[in-house]
Amino acid sequence: MKKGLVVILAVVFLFAMSNNAMALSLVGWASPNFNPDTPSSTTGTVTYSFSLTGSPGEQINYFNLDFYISAFVNVTNFTMITGPTGFYLTSSPGPWYVRYSGPAFIPVGTAFSFSVDFELTVPRTHPSYNTVWGATNTAWEQNFLGINLSVPTQSAGGSTGLVPEPTTLLLLGSGLLGFGVFSRLRRKKK
Repeated sequence: MKKGLVVILAVVFLFAMSNNAMALSLVGWASPNFNPDTPSSTTGTVTYSFSLTGSPGEQINYFNLDFYISAFVNVTNFTMITGPTGFYLTSSPGPWYVRYSGPAFIPVGTAFSFSVDFELTVPRTHPSYNTVWGATNTAWEQNFLGINLSVPTQSAGGSTGLVPEPTTLLLLGSGLLGFGVFSRLRRKKK
């Protein structure tokens, strides 16, 4: 029974890892990330960095990063730092977007970054911060998407918000450890 459970868990883990390794992935983050680095000002400059990974041959030819009008008063001075040319900031009076729309493809293994100047509706320290922006759609949890318009299954996206990966794994590990201890204690009582 014990060996069977270990084998099943190992197979599930290996299957999940192999699928993860082959999937197109676009990871992005903002610096400074104002979730932990609380600003007292409503203006500044932020740098966004992205990394595209996946299987050889996968690529994107469309990218979009949202700037929510509930959080931003203005977004200006787009500057490409690294990566392919063709990225731009929409100039409409909000909401704003940083976009890339081919014709050239961005292949896996590509990293790109850019910066923008911003003006926020209220600083992160303001008491109404969460009511203005909402707990899940803050300025620093912006949605982004990368897609191959020719092969729509080649798409990836996410959020620039902080991802508590080590904490998640620690929580999962402690839960499994607790389950194991509980099972062992239960067996000893019988």
